[in-house]
Amino acid sequence: MMNSRAAALDGLRGLAVLFVILFHYWHNLPTGGFVGVDIFFVLSGYLITTLLLDELEAGSYRFSSFFLRRTIRLAPALWAMALGTTVIVAALSIPPHELPGDLAFVLTYTSNWKRAFIERFGDSFYFCHTWSLAVEQQFYLSWPLLFAAGATRLSRSDLLKAILMGVAVVTLWRWLVLYDGARMFRIYHGFDTRIDELLVGCALAVALSMPRLRAALVEWLRTRPTLSATLLAAMPILGAYTDIDGVALAIFGYTLLAVISAIVVIDCRFNPASLSARILSNRPLAYLGAISYGVYLWHLPILALFIASGSEFGLAQKGVAFLLTVAIASASHRLLEQPLLRWNAERRSRERAAAPRHPHPASGALA
Repeated sequence: MMNSRAAALDGLRGLAVLFVILFHYWHNLPTGGFVGVDIFFVLSGYLITTLLLDELEAGSYRFSSFFLRRTIRLAPALWAMALGTTVIVAALSIPPHELPGDLAFVLTYTSNWKRAFIERFGDSFYFCHTWSLAVEQQFYLSWPLLFAAGATRLSRSDLLKAILMGVAVVTLWRWLVLYDGARMFRIYHGFDTRIDELLVGCALAVALSMPRLRAALVEWLRTRPTLSATLLAAMPILGAYTDIDGVALAIFGYTLLAVISAIVVIDCRFNPASLSARILSNRPLAYLGAISYGVYLWHLPILALFIASGSEFGLAQKGVAFLLTVAIASASHRLLEQPLLRWNAERRSRERAAAPRHPHPASGALA
C-alpha cells in the first residue's frame, strides 16, 4: 500500500516535469505545460508541512537542522548544473557572454526576482527556469519559522483557518499588485504573488493530519473515483487556453490550479484504487518523478545549448535532448543526490542517538 502511494506521488512529479518540458520544447503551441510548476509548489508545501508536523510532535524540530537538510538535498545538484552549464558555454564560446554573471542570482536563490524585474536585469535562457527553485528556497527560509510560531499558539483547526486566510490574502495582494501597474513577469515570478500555491499544500497537510477531516475528504473522493483524474487532465487544457499573461490567471487562476493539485495529492496518498493513482503509479512515470529534480534542472540548459548551436530543433532533436536530460538526471540522482541523502540520514541518526528528546511546546497545541 505504501509503495503504491509513494509511486503515485512520484508519478505526479513525473507528470509535472513532463508538463514543464512540453511547455519549453513547444513554447509556441498551447501546451499549458506551465501548470507543472503549480503541481510542484503544492507538493512542496504539502510534504514540507507534513514533515514539520511530524518533527514538532516528536520534539525533534530545529530550524537549523531542517534548513541544513534541505540545502544538502537541493543545493549540490543545482551547483553542478549551474557551474557545468557555465563551463560548457564558455568552452564552446556560445553567447550570451553575461551567463557567468547570472550565477550570482542562481546560487543565491534570487533568480525569481531577476525574472520579476527582467526589464532591469535582462535575462539568460539557460537559467531562467531556476526562478521556481528560488521561490521554494525562500519558502524554506520563512515557512518553518512561521509555522512553528503558529503551532505553539493555535489548535490545528485554527492553524488551518490561518493558512487558508493566508491564501486569500495572497490572492488579494496579487490583484492589488496587478492593478497597481505591475508587469505580468512581476506577478508570475514574485515570491509574494505565488506563495498561495505553496500555502494550499501547507493547508492540505494540516487538514490531512486532522482525523475526522481527513476521513471526510478521503471518503468524498473515494465515491468519485475519476474526479481527480478528470481535473488533472483538465489542468494543461485550462493552461493552454488561458493566456499566461492574462488577468484571469493572475488573479485567481494560480490558486485554482493549486486546489486541483491538492485534490490529486489526496487521491494519490489515500485512494490507491482511484483512476489518477493507478495511472500515476506506472513505473516509467514514477521513475521520471524520482529523478524529476535533475530533469527539471538540466532540461532547459540542454535545450538552450541545442538552440545556441544553430541546429534545427525538430522532433528528432527534441527526442535526443530529452534522452540526454534523463541520462544526466539519472546520473545526478545516483551519483550525487542519493549518496548525499544517505550520508545526511546517517548524520541525523547519530545526532538523534546522542541527544535527549524533549517534546516541543507546540505538540500540545497541535493535538
